[in-house]
Amino acid sequence: MFIAKYVQTEEIINALYSIFLFVKTLLILFKYTDLYQQILVFDNLKWLRNLMFLGVIIILMWVCAILLNLDKTLNPQVFIYYPLRLSTTTLLYWISYQGFYNYSLMTERIELRKAILIEEKNKEAALNNNNNHANDSKFKPIKDYIVKNKRYIDPNFSLEKLAAEMNISTSKLSHLINQESGYNFSDYINYLRVEKAKKYLTNPNYSAYTNVAIGLECGFNSKSTFYTAFKKFTSQTPSEYKEM
Repeated sequence: MFIAKYVQTEEIINALYSIFLFVKTLLILFKYTDLYQQILVFDNLKWLRNLMFLGVIIILMWVCAILLNLDKTLNPQVFIYYPLRLSTTTLLYWISYQGFYNYSLMTERIELRKAILIEEKNKEAALNNNNNHANDSKFKPIKDYIVKNKRYIDPNFSLEKLAAEMNISTSKLSHLINQESGYNFSDYINYLRVEKAKKYLTNPNYSAYTNVAIGLECGFNSKSTFYTAFKKFTSQTPSEYKEM
C-alpha cells in the first residue's frame, strides 16, 4: 500500500513539475523572442512550436491517465497508459528526425551564407530584379532601401517594420507599393526573394546546396512558402527552373 501510494504521489509531482517546465518554455518561446535572436538567423523555430503543440496533447493524456487511476492505487489500470506510451514514443522519433534534419539544414545554410557573402564582397554585386514597374521617383527610395539593405531576406519583415524604418504611415506605404510596383507588400517582397533565389539556383557555384537552403537564405521562412511563391512568379518549381 505504501509503495503504491509513493508511486502515485511521485507521478503526480512529476506531472506537475513537467507542466511547470512546459509553461516556462512556452513563455520563453512566444514572449521572449529577444533571447534567441541569434538562433532565428538560421532557424525560424516553427518545428519547436509544433513540438510544443504535440507536448500539450501528451501532457493532457498524462493528466487524464493519473486522474483515472486516483482511486485505483493498488490495482492501477495499465491500459490507460497505452495511448500515452505510443504518443510519447512517436514524439521521440519525430524529435530525432527534426533534430537531424534541422541541424543538417542549418549547417548547409551557414556554408551557403559564407559563399554568398564572399561573392557579394568580391563582386560588390547589387541585386538586379529586372523590375520595370519601379521607376517612379516616389517609389525608388523605398525600393533602393529594401534592396540595398537586403531587408527582404528577413523572414519576419513586415509592412509595419518597413513603415517604421521609412518613417511613413502603413496605409500610405501600402498604397504606394501597390500603385507603383503592381504588387501588394507581401507579393513584392516575395518577388525580390524569388529573383534572388533564381540567381543562385542557376549558378553552378551553388549546385551543391539544396533548393530549400537557398530559399531560406533568400528570406522565405519555410519550404512550402518558397515553393508556392516561386511557382507563382515563374510558373515552375525551383527544381524545374534549375534544370532549364
